[in-house]
Amino acid sequence: MRFLACLGFLFLAVCSRSQGPNTPLVLSNISEQNGLSDDHVRCVLKDRDNFIWIGTSDGLNLMDGSIIKIFRHIDGLPSSDIISLTEDSINQIIYIGTVKGLSWFDKKIKTFTSAFPPASPYGSSLDVEGIIISPDGKTWCATDGGLFLFDKKEKKFSPYFNSSTEEGTEPKYSNKLTCMTVDEKGLLWIGTKDGLWSFDTKTTTFRKIIHKNNDANYHPLCLSVCVDHEQNIWAGFWNTGLKKYDTRTGRVISIEQKSTSDHTISSINEIKQSDGNYFLWVNGELAAFDENTNTYFNFQQPLSGKKFPLLSPLYQSRDGWLWLGSDNGLYIYNPQRQLFRHFLFKSSITSQSISFHNYKNGVLAGAEGPNFLRWLDSNGNLLKDYSFLGIHSALLCIREDKPGDFWIGTTDGILHANLSLGNKKWFSHKDDDATTIPRNFITSLFIDSKDRLWVFPWREGIWQMDKQTGKCQRLKEGFIPEVNGIKRLLIIDVAEDENGNLWMCDLDEGIIFYNRKTQEFSKPFEKALGARYGTARIFIRNHTAYSYISDAILKWNVDSAIVQKISLPPEMDKGLTDMYPDKVGNWWMTSRNGLIVFNEKENTFNRFTVADGLVQNDINGSLFCTGNGNMLIGAPSYFTSFDPFSLIPSSINKQKTSITELLINNKPFEWSSKEPVSLSYRENNVVIKWALPDYGNPFRNQYYVKLKGIDDDWRYVGNTGEVQYANLSPGNYSIQLKATTANGVASQNIDDLQFIIHPPLWKRAWFIALLSIVLVTAFILVVRYISQRNLKEKLLRLEREQAVEKERNRISRDMHDDLGSGLTKIAIMSEVVKKQIHDPEKAKQQLENISESSRELVDNLQD
Repeated sequence: MRFLACLGFLFLAVCSRSQGPNTPLVLSNISEQNGLSDDHVRCVLKDRDNFIWIGTSDGLNLMDGSIIKIFRHIDGLPSSDIISLTEDSINQIIYIGTVKGLSWFDKKIKTFTSAFPPASPYGSSLDVEGIIISPDGKTWCATDGGLFLFDKKEKKFSPYFNSSTEEGTEPKYSNKLTCMTVDEKGLLWIGTKDGLWSFDTKTTTFRKIIHKNNDANYHPLCLSVCVDHEQNIWAGFWNTGLKKYDTRTGRVISIEQKSTSDHTISSINEIKQSDGNYFLWVNGELAAFDENTNTYFNFQQPLSGKKFPLLSPLYQSRDGWLWLGSDNGLYIYNPQRQLFRHFLFKSSITSQSISFHNYKNGVLAGAEGPNFLRWLDSNGNLLKDYSFLGIHSALLCIREDKPGDFWIGTTDGILHANLSLGNKKWFSHKDDDATTIPRNFITSLFIDSKDRLWVFPWREGIWQMDKQTGKCQRLKEGFIPEVNGIKRLLIIDVAEDENGNLWMCDLDEGIIFYNRKTQEFSKPFEKALGARYGTARIFIRNHTAYSYISDAILKWNVDSAIVQKISLPPEMDKGLTDMYPDKVGNWWMTSRNGLIVFNEKENTFNRFTVADGLVQNDINGSLFCTGNGNMLIGAPSYFTSFDPFSLIPSSINKQKTSITELLINNKPFEWSSKEPVSLSYRENNVVIKWALPDYGNPFRNQYYVKLKGIDDDWRYVGNTGEVQYANLSPGNYSIQLKATTANGVASQNIDDLQFIIHPPLWKRAWFIALLSIVLVTAFILVVRYISQRNLKEKLLRLEREQAVEKERNRISRDMHDDLGSGLTKIAIMSEVVKKQIHDPEKAKQQLENISESSRELVDNLQD
């Protein structure tokens, strides 16, 4: 590597070797800037739900991949100073050790409960340094005042003080416990101020493991203990370094550390690297110990350029991730994600772009000046330096004509070089010769199937050159008229299809098509994409062509020339800078916001950023696939190599999303995932919180929601899984929730929360139905009542009419009789009057009788 460093940019890591200790670390950071309660991290735990519990000097933090919740003394903890954590996963209990006692959090009911060890004659028993759940389910607490067994049901501590009489043992120190772990057999390994001890939980007996009789460099203060993958015990001591206890032989081995005067080992954790090897990460200065070579080494500082604080390996989760404490927050190290290999240059090796070409099981790399052209093998070793061919030029493109015979575009013209023979010939612009190339800055060259050399000078259109004579002919100047003529084309890349037609990429005007039969140039996608858009790469395979624009991949069939845009997801749409396929057809793209890969078969996008180990997110470099399948990123100030077949699986470590909280009218709501949530019409303000527990780049996870029947597609809600629905109408609702990592990897599952908002009583179907029945019944009864009343009235009216008619008939008969008799009477009296005409007085009397009888008849007629 020193030799390669001397050669400047010659890292070119096209090898497939595994990650070594000299690779810069890839770390994620969680600190007060992200919402952590305190930057002084003292302990970490990843629970069975993959949520992270972080103990600090000022609070307990729960991180779910979306947000951080903080718990302190006011929330029920004995103290806000947290020093140890463990989980009883069966009972869903998180145990928290503080400087003032033990607490536990019941995840079912979400409450803290505390208990306090009794006083000890050996020290502060309230200082809970470690908590272990043994295989038999018992809870053991290591304190500064001794070992205690805790019964949660009784809230009772039972002391198990070390009263061993082994030679040199002092109970006042052997009961001051500093650390504790457990092996696969359930044996406790306890660090104390009097050496390393084991404790058999079945026989409740102590045994001193490392002491002055088996360690010539013995110091009593044991600060850390670790069980490795072979069940051997590693212990760190004050000023005497690292010790190994071989559990098979009972031998104690003291590991010397010659590189430093400070031999104190305060923390130990074993990590498994991506190549399967194990290292012990010790202390906080990126120091590690490799047992295979019996040597210490230091990991390289991360690529951020910032000086990192002391990192102490606090905890290794079941997935192999290492959680590192510091005074600047929590750092996260995933050994399986250290997959990028970098070489950083002291200064830029070119003012232009980097060019690559596969050559004889190796790679040709072109830059500028002393780095003009070099040939490297598959391991990045220099095979031959060809920079003498263009020591004063910058290499812009390489085209191989015949094996070993190259046409090279440079900033000083066209170089024709035979690398096998070592000869060369330059073709340059001459002011007094119109048959030469129009300028020396050659952005691209292409040799077609007819062995014609196409030349593309910077902003000079499309040319052909006779390879023997060097005479040039312009075939196309441009398409767009300008004030002083035609805007000249700027061709960057060319590909030939199966029909012999050429497809060209113009940096300003997009795809240019050359029809071999008609010898005409056209812009086939002008209507679809516009007159001005930039492209810089083109690939053709199986009659299908691919290119890219700033925010999408372009795809079309070369026979039909109907272009399809494959748009980037919104969160990745930051501007593409290059594109190249790998050996299995995945499309890799550099962008202003990281490295993107598109799997066309599955129609999925993944993204990698500095959180995954890239030098920077704004990548303005060249992509290339080497002959052995590795991918290269070539930038003026660095090269990066990676194995795409290892990188893609490393990103697909899918986690499940989970709903963390449901708020109804701003109040927490408990629900069962097996049944729909049932709410009243007044409970119509709903807040849903969900999380994806992925911590590769935890504050860049992406969250999406879809309300069935309302949203046609997924709605992006940001980097926090939270959505609110206010004033929902009564009805049935189904809300789907999902998330992706910062790389774009979708979660394993899609949460589907179903709930019902019941309408008020008077709007419910059964109520409306019942009310309808009542109303219909009432209506029927009213109608029936009215009908019956009308009938009665009709009958009464008929009876009255009949009575009236009867009365009328009676009156009519009586009147007939009275009238008849009255008229008869009047007639008789009239005859009498006639006979008494000579007796006026009697006649007068009779006339009065006739008058009275007439009046009676009239009165009767009126009645």
